[in-house]
Formats: sequence, structure tokens, C-alpha cells
Amino acid sequence: MAPAPEMVRAMSKNAAALSWTLLWAILVITGLTLRPLLPVDETRYASVAWEMWLHGDYLVPHLNGETYSHKPPLLFWLMNASWLLFGVNDWTHRLIAPLFGLASLFLTSRIAERLWPDSQATVAAPLLLLAGIFWATFSTLTMFDMMVATWTLVGMLGLIEAWRGRSDLGWTLFALAIGLGVLSKGPVILVFLLPCALAAPYWTKGAKPAGTWGAWYLKILLATLAGVAIALAWAIPAGISGGEAYRNAIFWGQSAGRVVDSFAHRKPIYWYLAILPPMLLPWLLWPSFWRAVWRGLTNLRQRSGGVADHGTRLIAIWVGVPFVIFSLVSGKAPHYLLPFLPAIAIAAAIGIERTPNGARALRQALPLAVLGVMIVVTIHLGANARLKDAYDLKPLAEKLAGYERDGYAIAHYGNYHAQFQFLGRLTQNIEEIGDGEPTWLREHPKAKVIAYRYTLPDGVTPDYVQKFRGRYAVIWDGKDVIANQAIARRDGRAQDDDD
Repeated sequence: MAPAPEMVRAMSKNAAALSWTLLWAILVITGLTLRPLLPVDETRYASVAWEMWLHGDYLVPHLNGETYSHKPPLLFWLMNASWLLFGVNDWTHRLIAPLFGLASLFLTSRIAERLWPDSQATVAAPLLLLAGIFWATFSTLTMFDMMVATWTLVGMLGLIEAWRGRSDLGWTLFALAIGLGVLSKGPVILVFLLPCALAAPYWTKGAKPAGTWGAWYLKILLATLAGVAIALAWAIPAGISGGEAYRNAIFWGQSAGRVVDSFAHRKPIYWYLAILPPMLLPWLLWPSFWRAVWRGLTNLRQRSGGVADHGTRLIAIWVGVPFVIFSLVSGKAPHYLLPFLPAIAIAAAIGIERTPNGARALRQALPLAVLGVMIVVTIHLGANARLKDAYDLKPLAEKLAGYERDGYAIAHYGNYHAQFQFLGRLTQNIEEIGDGEPTWLREHPKAKVIAYRYTLPDGVTPDYVQKFRGRYAVIWDGKDVIANQAIARRDGRAQDDDD
């Protein structure tokens, strides 16, 4: 007796889910074992979580003793939760963002299934997503954008469920996506979700949801307000506790202020067009992908009915509107585009399936995913020695921890981003000093100073030296710096802001 088609489909989906989970695990294990926490971003975020743990202040994040307003607290809360369960260690907090990446794969599959129930995209789209070298790399990093990608997928699934008639579930998911998205990286989540919600008459053309459009827009408003209320449940007490400067930063700096200030760091309007193709490797090397793109550009219409199908229209808004908005805002970074890469993967899977022999071509999704993952693993293997030699600050941080235990005050010559706080489990803040500031050193006769040099000066021996990003990270005794401040200055080149 032949198995029912539904059983075969379920077996295929389960096998695909197992395959993308195993590939994800390979990526994460590779990142944990072959790559240190990278300064300044990963080390900074770990240090914010560490200070939250150290001082028990879970309301207002701090960095080196100062309120930290650049990012909301959800990632730091989750890091602390991992330490509560497993104790403070070097690896569980590094699983948080990658776990969001794994959740994104399952959500991508679910969205593809809800939009095209009988399509192979439900098993192929997550594999295509994981095949992307850019996505696979960010699946190993402790960053906020993978969290935003996950909440974007949750919100999109909510919209689809609401449209399909499961209104309570759909709008609850949409509200949670907004609230937790804001707590992950601020109001940027609205750039991905609101355009799709507001443009529902376009992408649901011919199949509007139950009820009136007036009811639909009222529910958008209520769900958005509920999501905002989730974020305000933290932001209001945090703003009161953190003081006026912190309050202004989280209510202005994480929203409109980022748009205004970004124009001081201008990139051209076409910048995303230039970097998007490399972000789609190795898809661009796959002929079936190009055929799907060509079909999508020349014939988005169904063979019957003459209108683009609902899923294609939804994906066009999901990708197109944020792309235009981010292109118009001059402050740009590649990882800002992560939340719409799942949409591109779904569209690619659907487009390939609709080409001649498309079903056969989609069977290459798994080998392509293996290829993408192996490329990222190979890059880690090849760069392992370089990464540890140039970016592993743990030995220096542990040296600082020893000095701290011995009663030394510690200063940093130039800008400090708390890259040593978590790695050394430091309990005291590190003072920033520079030229013309010998007073602090005189007030702290038992002190050590961290500095950076391209060459080591003659006639004086530092307490500790290690390579760091093509130069030396050096620990000087405070008395030596008082006697000769030049030994702490950067030599040969201008001082970088990220030190």
C-alpha cells in the first residue's frame, strides 16, 4: 500500500527540517570553536549583559558604568537568562542570536506553506536561505539584526493568518512582533511590517479578508498600539530610572534621531544596489536562480486570472519598500537588509518551481545549502589563526583581571568600548584618558594603562604586549606613562576611533 501524499510531504518536510537544523548546528559550532568574540561589537554587547548581571540592574543597560542607550535590552536580558540557567560562561550567550537564525528558517518554511500550500518552497526556501553565505555568516554572530529578521517573519505570519481568517492569532502575532522587535533594535521593525499591513488591498486583491477594510485597518492600529505598549512597558520605567539624557536617547535617538544623525555618515543612494549581489552568493552562480529572477521580472502574473498571486505581491512589498527606505536614508550597513532575505529565498523557490523542470531544480537546494555552509566553515578554518592572533582579546582581558584583583586602577588611552569588561569579568570601570590628563594617573599611583602602538618604543618595557589588528595592544605601568606620556600615544598613524 503506497503512503498517502500528505504523509510523503510530511516526511519530506521533516527530513528537510532536520537537514537545515544540522547545517545550522555546524555553522554555530564552527563559530563558537574557531572564532573569538569580535571587537568592538560582539565584545561590547557581551559587556553590557555582563554589567547587567554584575550589578543586578535589568532595567537600564550600562556600558563601563555609563547608561547604554544605543540598543534596547532584549538581547541582554536573554544573555542573562542563559547565564542564570547555565552559569556565566563564554558560550551560551553566543547562542542567542544564532537561535533566532534557526527560528527564522522554520518561520520561512511556515510562511511559504501558508502562501503556497502545495509548493516545494516550504522545504526549499529555508535551504536556499541557509545557502546564502551572507545569511549563514550572520547566523554565527552576536548581533541584533537576526532578531529583527525573526520578528519580521513572526509579524508577516501574523498578517497572513489574519488574512486567512485566524484573526485573533494573526493580530496577536503581529503585536508581539512589533513589541519584541522594538525591544530588540528599536522601531526599525515597523519599516518591515507596517507597509505590508497597510498595503493589504494590493497583495490580497481578489481575496480580501473577512470583514471590511475599515475593520482591517482598525486592527492594524490596535495591534500596533499593543506592540508599542509592550515596548513602553520597559521604556517608560527605564527612562525614569536612567535620567533625562538616557530618556531622550531611547525615545529620540533610537527612532527619528537615527535617521537625522545618519546623514552625517553618508553613503550614496545606490549603495545597496551595489552590495546586494554579493549578499546573494552563491545563488548568483546558480542558473536556476537567474531563470527564476527573469521569470519574476517579465511575468509575475498567474497563467489564469491575469493578476499576480497574493504571495508574490506581499513579497514585493516586503522587499521593495524597506529597500527604498533604507536607500534614501544615508546611514547604511549590509546587515540592515537581513530581514527581507527570507522573502527573497521564498520568491526564488517559487520562481524556480514555476520554470520548466523547476521541481527537479529545487532538489539542488540541499546541495547548494551544503555548499554555502561549507564555504563559511572553510573561511573560518582559513581565518582561524588570523582571527585569534589579531582579534582575541581574552588573554589581555585576563591579564587586566589579575591587575584588578591586585588592587590596580586601570585606564584606557583613547576611546574605550568596554571590550575587556566581559572577557576579563572585570568588576571595576576602566577610565578613558588621553594627552593632558596626567591628573588621574597622579591620583592613582597604583595604575595600569592600556594603549595601542604600531611599534614598541626603545628604552622602556611594557608589562604586557599582544598583537591586535595589525598593531600591538600594550599594558603600561602608570608610573612609566607619567614619566613619558609619548609611550601611550599611537605612533605612525592617526588614532582610530574604535580603540
